[in-house]
Parts: sequence; C-alpha cells; structure tokens
Amino acid sequence: MKTAFVDRKSKLTVGFFYLLNKVITRSKYKKFNVIGAENIPASGSFLLISNHTSRWDGLILMETMKRSANWMVSPNELKGFQGLCLRSVGAFPADRRFELLNYVAQRISKGEPVVIFPEGNIFTDGTTHPFKSGAARVLLTAREKGLDLLVVSVAVHYIDEQSVNIVVSKPVCIDYKRLEQIEDHHERLRTLTNDLHTKVSRARLTLESDNFVQELENVS
Repeated sequence: MKTAFVDRKSKLTVGFFYLLNKVITRSKYKKFNVIGAENIPASGSFLLISNHTSRWDGLILMETMKRSANWMVSPNELKGFQGLCLRSVGAFPADRRFELLNYVAQRISKGEPVVIFPEGNIFTDGTTHPFKSGAARVLLTAREKGLDLLVVSVAVHYIDEQSVNIVVSKPVCIDYKRLEQIEDHHERLRTLTNDLHTKVSRARLTLESDNFVQELENVS
C-alpha cells in the first residue's frame, strides 16, 4: 500500500524562503537575464519543465517564477534539515512508494503549478538528455481527471559563476487528441515524453541564438 504525502508549505514559509532565495540568487548572479518571464501564468495551475545542469536550477526557477509551486525532487533531497526546508516551499519526492500522481493531481486541482526536471539528474555536458516519464505521467493523470495542464518550457544556461541566462517559452496546450489515437499506453507515454523533450531542447537552442542576445538588449 502506498503512503500518502502531506503538503507542508504555507504562505508564511513560502514567503520567507522565497525572499531568502531572492537575496541569495541575486547576490551570487550579478547578471540574472530572463527572456519571457511574462510567459509564466500569474494564476492557475501549469506544468513547468526545464533542463537540469546545476544544483542552482531550482533556486533560479524559484526566483524566475515568483510564485508558490510544487517541486518534484529526488527523495534523497528531502532528508534532515534540508528536507524540512524544501518541503516548506512545496517539494515532494519522485518516489512511487508515495501516492505521487494523486498528490500532484490534488495540487493541480487547487490551481497550483508543478515544476519538474524531466532529465532526473544534473548533466553538465551541454546536451539535453533523454527525459524520464514523470512529467508525461503527470500530464496524462491530470487529463484523466479532466484537467488539461498548460506546459511552460524553460531553459537555463550559466555563462560564468556570476551570470545566468533563462528563457521561458510561451505556455502551450498538449495535443491530447493525437495522443489518444495511440492505443498502447506505454507508446502514448513515450510519445508525450519525447514531445516534452523537444520543447525544452528548442528553448535551449533559443538561449544560444542571436535572437536571445537581441531580445536581451531590448529589455536591458
């Protein structure tokens, strides 16, 4: 029998840690460049997916989003004092021993965003590695419960120890009608996972393009 997971975040804890995070991230990264911040919905639930190249990624996204969210993390990250802090801002374990998908569906039904790093691990080789199926499972579970989640794709790139570039793509709807034509559940899951991988990969390409530099100059 799977164990239920309890949401430990509150307005007080989220407000405190988000303010602390702002001080820390802005102190470390003197150049915090974001293109497309307006693409993050100001209200309602959505799924945010991103590449994962540093332990700073979660803190960077927290400062970029500027709103409370639920963060899927490794179970190992939720141990001890660190675990208490992470749970206080909405972290939950990527662990099937818990009622993971039901928990996420509950958060979605309350209009809360969910953040997932689908690569699962940190990769620093400059490529977007194959995605694990967690993000796709969340979307399909939400769909089964009558909740069609918008997907926001983000790419993060660290220029040096004091500079970070972030690009936030416009929210998109999943083409569930196309997916529902795939009868085999595992193939449907694989197709959606590949689609999500493509979205983040395109966002990373935007970071490396001249357009990013031009847009950055326009907002600077």
